Amino acid sequence: MSTPSGEEDGCRTAEEIDRSPPIGVFLSAESFFQCARKLHEAYESEELLLRFTAPIYYLYCHALELVLKSFLRAKGLSGNELRSKKFASTGKTMAGVPFAGFKARHD
Repeated sequence: MSTPSGEEDGCRTAEEIDRSPPIGVFLSAESFFQCARKLHEAYESEELLLRFTAPIYYLYCHALELVLKSFLRAKGLSGNELRSKKFASTGKTMAGVPFAGFKARHD
């Protein structure tokens, strides 16, 4: 059976199927950023009490990582290339990076 593009079903391997196109990665980044911003606002207005602000930082950092990945995907890098050790996330890359206007409260 043929697909609309004329390809036969089942001819592509899992590596050839693009399950994370650049726009999809970017939209995920936007969602993480919106969540981080809402939590940040709630924390700053003291509507949200947290012992640690690390979860908010994590969301900002993950959003940034996803934006960078979407840019690289748009420039032609494959998902496999981004998963290689060359682009592996260690979790230490963004650690300790201050965000403009984000002040940790010490209650």
